[in-house]
Amino acid sequence: MSVQDVTSDLADSLNLKNVSGAIISGVANDSPASRAGLKRGDVIVSFNGEAVANGNSLKNRVADAGPGSAATVTITRDGKQQDVRVTLGEAENKTARRDDSAAEGGQAALGVAVAPLNAELAQQMGLPRQTRGLVVQEVQPDSRAAAAGIQEGDVIQEINQQPVQTVDALRTAVKQGGSRPLLLLVTRDGHDLFLTASQS
Repeated sequence: MSVQDVTSDLADSLNLKNVSGAIISGVANDSPASRAGLKRGDVIVSFNGEAVANGNSLKNRVADAGPGSAATVTITRDGKQQDVRVTLGEAENKTARRDDSAAEGGQAALGVAVAPLNAELAQQMGLPRQTRGLVVQEVQPDSRAAAAGIQEGDVIQEINQQPVQTVDALRTAVKQGGSRPLLLLVTRDGHDLFLTASQS
């Protein structure tokens, strides 16, 4: 399971009341987190009754508990809090190589040039063959994408929790985003993370 800090922009995109906690950006299949029912996009706000301020505090709580122990994790999902029982596993340390080569793609919204990710390209990038999304080939300086921290080689999988697999889907998702910052799920070096992009 991979997590990241909840920033003010992420809290705004997810309509959270508090800018605190650790948002789950990835859950491995058949992992303790997956078996416990945790999902990408869940925000962990406490661990065994102790508040979780950010990703580091969560990692410290998990380390203190130790592998194999049971823990109660309080999460926020769809605006509601719930408790989840998790049996902790060994720490994960996965790396993946990246290949920035990709087919020519069109200039899309946000100031990025992207190309659809197919099974062959996913395999070249060291990603699971079933991974889908848009490979970022170029990021325009001073664009919304650059301000959001998007990099060449990133794979944009979702915008506002909706899959985007074509340039048209990307443009449509940006248009439908409204006034809130866009919530982007990207894969970078084999890890999923959330980024936010301003709509202005």
